[in-house]
Amino acid sequence: MVALAPAPAKDADALPITYAPYGRLIPCQTVITLESSKMETPVIGLVTDDVWHNGRLVIPAGAEVHGRAALDRSRERIAASGRWVVVWRDGTDMNGTELVLNGIALDRSKDEATGEFGLRDGSAGLVGDLLRTDDLQEIRLFASTFLAGVANGLQQLQTQTTAYGVTQMTTGSARNAGLQGTADVLNAYARQIQDTIARDGFYVRVPAGKQFYLYVTQTIDQVQGTRANRRVEDLWNKRYEN
Repeated sequence: MVALAPAPAKDADALPITYAPYGRLIPCQTVITLESSKMETPVIGLVTDDVWHNGRLVIPAGAEVHGRAALDRSRERIAASGRWVVVWRDGTDMNGTELVLNGIALDRSKDEATGEFGLRDGSAGLVGDLLRTDDLQEIRLFASTFLAGVANGLQQLQTQTTAYGVTQMTTGSARNAGLQGTADVLNAYARQIQDTIARDGFYVRVPAGKQFYLYVTQTIDQVQGTRANRRVEDLWNKRYEN
């Protein structure tokens, strides 16, 4: 395991040892899907690349980042800015440490095959799949309704003779119950998307695995982190005071 760095000097004017200056870009990717119809969903990401400064590992790959989603109406994107919490999940002595940072989520547009960055790389907000009321893409809105119709079409039927003739009715099988439940969920999902487009003029969905940057608008000082409500600085001092 990687040991904790030596305890920082107790001189109030001393510079932090493990830190990174203002304006670092932390490469991340989303863990859960974000939708403009559900803005209460948190932004949860994983750091994909180590963040180093002066030969010291400041934030390791695999750390979690937690923020809050908001709707960027001007760019038709999912925005996330303000308070973020970085959580170490690397199996070292820092595991479980929480560091509160201020930052802004920026789009990351990189072609992994060529290594080239797209024109929107570094722009504010998370770009996703977009549906609008003013273009043909809104046809996709009805995909879930179509799937619901398919689910209904796959239900098992039985022929029944009544006083009014021969008719077909769905059987009370487990398969039909499951398909009907699927159809109901898809129809509800389609209505939710339609309501969002009617309210906002668009609907945006950022899938899990979407790459983004967390642009940090302050100094990243590892010693400011806490673990089990205890400051990392106190843990360091206790470890090295003997």
